[in-house]
Amino acid sequence: MRVTVTRAVTVTGAVTVTGAAMTTTGGGAPDGAGWDWEDLRYLHAVHELGSFSAAARALGVRQSTVSRRVARLEERVGAPLFARGHDRLRPTAAAAGLARAARAMALEAEAARDELGALGPAVEGTVRIATVETLARLWLVPLLLGLRDTSPQVNFEVITGDTSVNMARREADIALRFFRPERGDLAVRRVFRERISPVVHESYLRRRGVGVEDVSLEALEWIAVDMGDLPNPEERFRAQVAGAAPVPWRVSAHGVLLELLARGAGAAMLPPPFARWMPGVVELPLPAGVEAPPLELWLVTHRSVRNHPAVGRVVEAILEHAAGGAWLGEGGG
Repeated sequence: MRVTVTRAVTVTGAVTVTGAAMTTTGGGAPDGAGWDWEDLRYLHAVHELGSFSAAARALGVRQSTVSRRVARLEERVGAPLFARGHDRLRPTAAAAGLARAARAMALEAEAARDELGALGPAVEGTVRIATVETLARLWLVPLLLGLRDTSPQVNFEVITGDTSVNMARREADIALRFFRPERGDLAVRRVFRERISPVVHESYLRRRGVGVEDVSLEALEWIAVDMGDLPNPEERFRAQVAGAAPVPWRVSAHGVLLELLARGAGAAMLPPPFARWMPGVVELPLPAGVEAPPLELWLVTHRSVRNHPAVGRVVEAILEHAAGGAWLGEGGG
């Protein structure tokens, strides 16, 4: 953002102050050179405090520096700016006019600093976010669409997959993971914590002629996800509560699991919010005495990008979105 301060006053002719430069025409002795705002700041201090020594103390400089700056102004104006009084310097008409301009510029410069401080650094650039396709489609994309409305200069690269990206090599700026990384120079924050739940589409239950409360988990057909070397608490829990049940579908991506689930191909283990986001998908009761394990989502950034304004804005939006109940509520549409 560029801020230009403009002010015009008249002393012994016309004096125009624009930003940090000033030129004179009329009754002075102009040399055509630009006038430094710092000269006016020194003049303003002397005018307010009444002496070169007091101005020097206020400005944190030597008295000779103040005298030299004022002398340079007097040379350019072509008239004296101060006369010695009994106990303080008395400004001439030329000094009074310049001091009014300097005071106005100081006030406007202070206001501009306050405005720039409120705005903060520009929030712009491209932010790369890595997560699983399921979370990206149902939760992250709606969030980012809303963020684009308030931060239109931020662009997004969404990297989906069940394998982990390398944050140290900056393959992503932000990662949303269902396991907490233990190594690397990473900043890690928990977004939410939910317990895994067995879910199924209503059409599957209708074909079998059973209700939600009457179903036996071991009597269902299951859809399982193979995560390779990554932690897979959903599959461990499925094996615990329905280990003897048939598994006609094994897939390597959660996106395929969701498609099969929506088409009534079988039951699956997911966090409860996924069921709330998907029309027709319902949670199933657990056997008596069984407690489902937790599933946690972690937001991970490399510490080298933690102060990047655009990355910070996306991190803030994700945490606010989760804290506001969006994870538990209406979902991604």
